[in-house]
Amino acid sequence: TQTAVHLKRQISALSANGCEQIFYDICSGITMDTPKFASLLSSIQSGDTLMITSLDRIVSTPVDVFGLIQELVSKGVCVHALNIGKIDNTPKNMLTTRVMMIFAEYDREMPKDRTQAGREWKRKNDPDYKEGRHEVPFDINNPMIQDYLKGLIPATKCYRTLGIKKTT
Repeated sequence: TQTAVHLKRQISALSANGCEQIFYDICSGITMDTPKFASLLSSIQSGDTLMITSLDRIVSTPVDVFGLIQELVSKGVCVHALNIGKIDNTPKNMLTTRVMMIFAEYDREMPKDRTQAGREWKRKNDPDYKEGRHEVPFDINNPMIQDYLKGLIPATKCYRTLGIKKTT
């Protein structure tokens, strides 16, 4: 799967950069509350380096990233994000980290603004525009749906064949 490929690529990058011990979880990224991440945080000590492929691999929001970095560097841990470099508790590195987090938050919020502006324009200019999901008509008696409900075919085959998006 795509998740496995990304994980292998990350593990390969960490190994190639001399990482001695690798912890990994496969989760949504919405939460930092995973058993292996908790184990990592409880075992890391002053003088250790936490190596990650990218800051967004450990937490989902810039505020969380900065809070975690502050917590770790205050313990004497160096955070080495392969895509940006090492972050330790020197004033220069902490300033750089703060500036990066500001831009990351800005970048994260921009799509929301563009989406809202696009919706507002559609509301004003398109009389047929409707908010929310479009209704997907389907017949519960469709043989494909019946086979899915009986467990005879996987959901992916059913929704792809019927032209329904997975999120619907």
